[in-house]
Amino acid sequence: MTRPQPAFRRAATASLATVGLALGLSGAAAAPLPLLANPIPLPEKPCGDRSPCREAARWPAGTDAAGRVLTVVRLALDTRDSGDADPPGADHGDCVPTEYWLQAGPFARKLLALCNDGYGAAGMGEDAVTVGKNRFTHTQHGGSSWRWSTAEVFTLSPLRRVHEENDGSWTNGPNEARCRFDRTHWRGDCTWWAPRCQDNGEPPDPESAGAGGTHRYAYAVVPRVEVPAEWAADGWRTVGPGTCAGTATHALSGPAPQAGDDERLKVLAQGQIVFVDMALPDSIRTDIPDHSVPTSAAAADLRPHLALWLGADSDYSSHCLDPASAVGPWRFGLDGDWVLPPKAAGAPALVFDKARTPTRPDGGRAHLRLRLTLPENVKGLTWVSHLPDGDGPAQRMATSALHTEDAHSVGRLRTFLAQDATCTVRNGRLDFVDQVPPLTPHPVLDLAIPEQATLPLVGAEAIKGLDWLAGRWAADDTEEVWLPSAGGLLLGLNRTLTGPESPADFEYLRIESTPEGVFYVASPGGKSPTRFKLVQRGASEAVFENPEHDFPSRIAYKRAGDKVTVRIDGRLAGSLRTRTWTWGRRPGP
Repeated sequence: MTRPQPAFRRAATASLATVGLALGLSGAAAAPLPLLANPIPLPEKPCGDRSPCREAARWPAGTDAAGRVLTVVRLALDTRDSGDADPPGADHGDCVPTEYWLQAGPFARKLLALCNDGYGAAGMGEDAVTVGKNRFTHTQHGGSSWRWSTAEVFTLSPLRRVHEENDGSWTNGPNEARCRFDRTHWRGDCTWWAPRCQDNGEPPDPESAGAGGTHRYAYAVVPRVEVPAEWAADGWRTVGPGTCAGTATHALSGPAPQAGDDERLKVLAQGQIVFVDMALPDSIRTDIPDHSVPTSAAAADLRPHLALWLGADSDYSSHCLDPASAVGPWRFGLDGDWVLPPKAAGAPALVFDKARTPTRPDGGRAHLRLRLTLPENVKGLTWVSHLPDGDGPAQRMATSALHTEDAHSVGRLRTFLAQDATCTVRNGRLDFVDQVPPLTPHPVLDLAIPEQATLPLVGAEAIKGLDWLAGRWAADDTEEVWLPSAGGLLLGLNRTLTGPESPADFEYLRIESTPEGVFYVASPGGKSPTRFKLVQRGASEAVFENPEHDFPSRIAYKRAGDKVTVRIDGRLAGSLRTRTWTWGRRPGP
């Protein structure tokens, strides 16, 4: 019998394979909006030369940051498509293709391509698409005796996945799993269950599999993700993880967790290297130069420390679970430079490094940070913060609902592919950078700038953030000069030579901040100005638009090192046109 992939792993594969499962939100999806009446013809580009190709349905989706009306359109690409609002189902093992496109003013971009072949041996696969105000949700079901479902929610402006859900179950047993991940705050959790194996190694009878009160398994998602090489090598000592880490959300014992307790311990991984950050409570003294190493587990448990447990790489897709105990703990002292490994035979030796940050003058907490390498065969792990509380039980917060006698209760690492998400250092911490899965753009539109959601589009900060454009840029017969920002604006001049005996074309330029936003203002030949509003901004790229202007209606600048690329898009004589220039930096004004 074929076993399914674990829930999160399967969902990531489905996202990439279907070209654009990319829209989500924290919490429930927005209420669906009705279909648009009196559909407007699509631009010719989505269908191109394809036949058959026709519009099946369209939905309003609000407006984007530039005030353009957003519309989602479903294209029917097969004569078997009924042409209604719902995506076509499986056709006896064959599939009927369909596409979903986003229209923003005069522009269009493909969001999603589907072809339901039954999504598994049962041939019962289903798709559902819901469109709301700035929301696009895709759910998918499939499988055989192992059933799975995924749901992903996107915002459309900016185009970004914000929430995903993945579920699995076995029709021949009680096995099940449920995972949720909030991409707005980069936090996720999973719960799952599979029965214990009988003495003969076989699964129990389904009707009795739940007997005995076996605990459910639960863990917080700990990301395995690409991090900058300089941070992994040495930067982790001084720069802690921000959103690029899982947290200890499970209270195992002791006083009830207070606000922020689940943020004290953070964990992430790159390959088999694990990084740990623990914010030390004020009650732990870090100015004592030396503490004796505890000689026993009982003595260690009287002192604050971090504990690491290793266990099995199990999930709901195991027909049944063999009994085994978690391996550990390795204890790392929070009040001194001591480590107590487990005494159990066969416990692997771990290679690790430690760093401490002192208490800051502004009252910020001290931190203990670890970097350690796991053995290649280790897939499951749980970290526990152990903080004694006088005569009462210690407060223990963990990355999973750990039962030390059960190796299956340790947590899991979730792998994020580089095209899905990476981490970068910004604002003094390591944060996630979400990537939209591969999409097929319309030739005249690239809506997504990765950093756009984090950079302001109005005010002095937005103007100052465009200073990367300052300098003299030129190639062949065209050059453009920009002065650095001052007094709330950047000033520029463009000159194009048209021939040895002809006067040059020129254009006065400025980028200014107003109460309505930041505007790129162009005056060709010193004539009446045309204004283009800043609608997207990255660390070294910016997009300005004026939907009412024919050509150009969009102007985009992007800098890469000592080169600047400028692209303009719009309509000339009813046709979509694009022009691109790439200029190098030149000395002087």
